[in-house]
Amino acid sequence: MITDRITQPLGIMGSTGYSYGTHLHFGVYFDQNGDGQWSEGEAVDPYGLQGVSYLWIHLLSAQQQIDSSGGSASTPSGNSSVTVPAGAVSDPITLELWDTPPIAGASATLRSTGNSFWMRVLEWLTGGSSASLMASTSTNSFDVPVTITVHYDPSWVLHLDTNLLTIRQWDDVGQAWVALSTTLDTVNQQATAETSQPGHFDLQAPLVCPADTLEPNDNYDGASLVQTDGTLLSNLFDIAQDEDWFKFDAVAEVKYAIQTTNLAAGVDTALEIFDTDGVTVLASDDNGGGGKASRLVWQAPQSGTYFLRVNQAAGSAYGCSATYQISANQVYSVFLPMILR
Repeated sequence: MITDRITQPLGIMGSTGYSYGTHLHFGVYFDQNGDGQWSEGEAVDPYGLQGVSYLWIHLLSAQQQIDSSGGSASTPSGNSSVTVPAGAVSDPITLELWDTPPIAGASATLRSTGNSFWMRVLEWLTGGSSASLMASTSTNSFDVPVTITVHYDPSWVLHLDTNLLTIRQWDDVGQAWVALSTTLDTVNQQATAETSQPGHFDLQAPLVCPADTLEPNDNYDGASLVQTDGTLLSNLFDIAQDEDWFKFDAVAEVKYAIQTTNLAAGVDTALEIFDTDGVTVLASDDNGGGGKASRLVWQAPQSGTYFLRVNQAAGSAYGCSATYQISANQVYSVFLPMILR
């Protein structure tokens, strides 16, 4: 029996590579030939398509048999569901729903809420109901539109205009998200829309403050990069509970001056530096930058990526005009020559 648990960061989430959003790439490898090397050819397929058992603890998809009398199905998470009315199909179908990340990023003015799913009908796939997860849907469609319901949690949409939440469907031909006519139920916190086609769906909304393009950056997972050459990076406190995270690459034993400047009227910042784990606080300051601005001069103990958090000090203004800028730059030591007479 395991009585003690040790928590240790395994990786830092980001959006590098062929990515549509912040994620952690996690791999499982099997040393098939026993040579002690872990090659890409020995990566395990977590869906079991290469003859390996399904590795996910929780199912990512759910299936439901639907006939001409109609029916409904939900994703395994229960966040999304599809209701098929009577007469939508003439022959029995297998409706399959997946909890998935968005198939593509939202447009520049929109953000995904993270409520994304994939609907497909196995009998309509290329090649029939065989296992290929990447098989595309054909031109088959429902005879009567089906109703999509997506639930959302207010804590997931803090920086979004929830009045404009919209279910969007991915258009494979146009390679774009297409807005579906969406009805919002703010009491039950759900959005509904109708569609005649299976496919990929995502619940999206615009930012509360369109100029706050770095949001969401409320934790080190979504930290925005600050250059260490003094370049100013603009941000703002859009809501009362807003905190903004940044990251910068530091070199061992080098000193850095990190500060907030150009604060809008009423804005009051508090600045913290976190270790490379994104958890351990190394230094903090409130008004060291003059007035309500913050400033820290700090020396990196080792090379790596460190994190910054800018909080609202007590009483700070917030809203779409509550702007500030942050910068980081190396502090160079000046040595004066000594002249001996």
